[in-house]
Formats: sequence, C-alpha cells, structure tokens
Amino acid sequence: RALACTARGAALLWTCRYEEAEALLGEATRDAHAAGHGLALVRALGLRVVCALLAGRHERARILSDEALEAVAAVGLGRHFVSVPAYIGRAGLLLEEGQTEEAERVLAGAEAVLAGSPRTESEPHVRALCHFTRSRLESARCNTDAARKAREAAGRAAARCESPGVLTDLLARAGGDTVVVPAAPRPQE
Repeated sequence: RALACTARGAALLWTCRYEEAEALLGEATRDAHAAGHGLALVRALGLRVVCALLAGRHERARILSDEALEAVAAVGLGRHFVSVPAYIGRAGLLLEEGQTEEAERVLAGAEAVLAGSPRTESEPHVRALCHFTRSRLESARCNTDAARKAREAAGRAAARCESPGVLTDLLARAGGDTVVVPAAPRPQE
C-alpha cells in the first residue's frame, strides 16, 4: 500500500496537484513507518519535501526535510536512488535561504547518486528537477553559462516525461527558452 500511495502521490506532485499529492504521500509515509519499509519511507518523505517546497510551504518543507534525511541515515540509503528527492528538496531549501555552499554540497550528493544508479533513467522527473536545482544554484552564483547548460539538461530530461507538468512551469519561470514537449507514452515497467 505504501508503494502504491507513493506512486500515485508522485504522479499528482508532477502535475502540480500538491494538496492531493501531500495527502497520498502522507498516507504512504504512515504505511511505510508501520510496515518498516525503509525504501518506501525515504521515497515518500523525499517527495513530500519537494511537494512542500514547490507549494511554497518552506517551514513544512524544512520539517519534512529533517525527517527525510534522518530516515535516509537511519536505514542506510544515502547512496540509493530513493534518497535523491530528499537531497534535492534540502538543496532547494538551502538555496531559498541563500546558503549556496551548503546547497552545492547537498546537490552534489544527489547528482552523484543519480550518476551512479542506472535505476534513475526511469525517473526523468527527478533527474529534471535535479538539473533545474543545479541551474538555480549556478544562477545564484551568477554563473550564467553553467545555469543555462543546467536548464537545457533539465529541459532534455523533462522532455522524456509523459507529463512534464510542474517542470514546464519551473523552466518557464527560470527564464530559459526551453520548450518541453511531453514524451510519447511508454509501456509500464
């Protein structure tokens, strides 16, 4: 049940339906806690951080981020792809707070996990969000060339999504000329 709620919550998150996503991801968190399912717990908490951050609920995102990173450490999943949303969410929070060096450290961890895990190819939304977060970081550093390259990478990753949803909005707000055309539906794994 935790896995199903996480999958449905993630789908709602990527289509900007934050309240519904939070409700399902909250259910997934409770079910994963009760079942002792560390992978589902870390994934659900990480997605809840991203959801709160994208919804502009920074204090809630901070609380969930602390909980997510504690869960990552407790179950030893720091190098597992399910931890990436938690890292991206934390990096986003740190950027909001102007802590670019700390955001760089956390984001580099997320990027290393993405680079080292073949499973993340089936996670284009997460990959795109990671690139987008990198573009924000580079923009904060006034490194326009690196920010542009990261935005372009985010656009390419978002183009692999059947429903890029929130990613299209984020890229448009970032000021890039990236146009995201949804990918054709793919068979389910």
